[in-house]
Amino acid sequence: MKVLYIGYHKENSDWGKMTQNNILALDAAGVDVACRGVELGEPTPLVDRVSQLEQKDIDGCDVCIQHVFPNSVVGSRKFKKNIAILSNSFVDLNHTATIEYLKQVDEVWVSNEDNKRNIEDTLNVKVVPNPCDVGKFKQRYQDLQIPQTKGKFIFYAFLNSKETATIDTIFSCFHAEFDYTDKATLLVVVTDPSDEAQQRVNQISQQAKTTLRLHKDPSKYIKEVIITDVNLSSEHLLSVHQCGNCLLDFSNLPWPTHAINAAGLGSKVILTDFGGSKDILTKFPECGHAISYSLKCSKKSDGFLDLGLGTDFVCIPDEREIRTAMRHEYEEWLKNPVSFERSARTLGYSVCDSLSLQNVGSKMKEILSND
Repeated sequence: MKVLYIGYHKENSDWGKMTQNNILALDAAGVDVACRGVELGEPTPLVDRVSQLEQKDIDGCDVCIQHVFPNSVVGSRKFKKNIAILSNSFVDLNHTATIEYLKQVDEVWVSNEDNKRNIEDTLNVKVVPNPCDVGKFKQRYQDLQIPQTKGKFIFYAFLNSKETATIDTIFSCFHAEFDYTDKATLLVVVTDPSDEAQQRVNQISQQAKTTLRLHKDPSKYIKEVIITDVNLSSEHLLSVHQCGNCLLDFSNLPWPTHAINAAGLGSKVILTDFGGSKDILTKFPECGHAISYSLKCSKKSDGFLDLGLGTDFVCIPDEREIRTAMRHEYEEWLKNPVSFERSARTLGYSVCDSLSLQNVGSKMKEILSND
């Protein structure tokens, strides 16, 4: 068996990193793999091994894996098996052209069970979680020097300033649950780094405090920490995971990359009970809390293709459950901060080890070999 892997691994994005990790996972499991990159977006330097695999001859490839947008998937009879990886966010695809695009291939890989259940009636679907390089969890990153967080339990989140509903949820839940009698703080990293973006997040924070009406004077609320950097890098984000105690992440992404990094660096996680987040917390419940949700029609002005239209949905997390989960983790930490942090790191590393390049690569190899 020889695999041709086609994808956006040259792109400087989470998708690009995910694609590189999939290629490395196949290679780590001993699969004969050659890769070819599709130019898209800002380029990024490739790790040496991926560069080497890109130079390999593709003669004799009998399996093709296409890790591209659905409308770029191509049907072919040149291969024993033609596979598409679906990495897009969705709750319901059954009213979209995506299904028709994917019918061109023999098999579709998705990263979580919820996505599989949604499309398995019409497509041949397998679940393959996204692998991660566990080596980054054995490193020490630069310590953040933030006086407001010293000696406090740190809730933290990575937020795009356009995610207004999620921003409001996180600020509202934190400020409704904690006040200056608690040793808790909220650290927010704005991931679309600009002065305008940081200002928008600050405005949503102020509005949340005003509409909560718990204090007439907004200065009576805990002063959260909102930071960004025009040169924001993956190392900066890992530094935040390293210093934080509990990640708040209610994105609808198919795979919780931030949550995996959080667990690997010793943080607990509070996530929506959907998709990859649900799978992780079902297998490792001690690592955090899965929050139930309601569904709201998706309405995105900048949606891609016919994904994210009103026939799909977004998950709206239950704010009472969020507050209960936040209080629980804070109280557990308060009992013994050192023990709490040691336990979180041990549990989190178990999560990441199960998703190592070698382990996920072995799962990929098994799927390919059994057909």
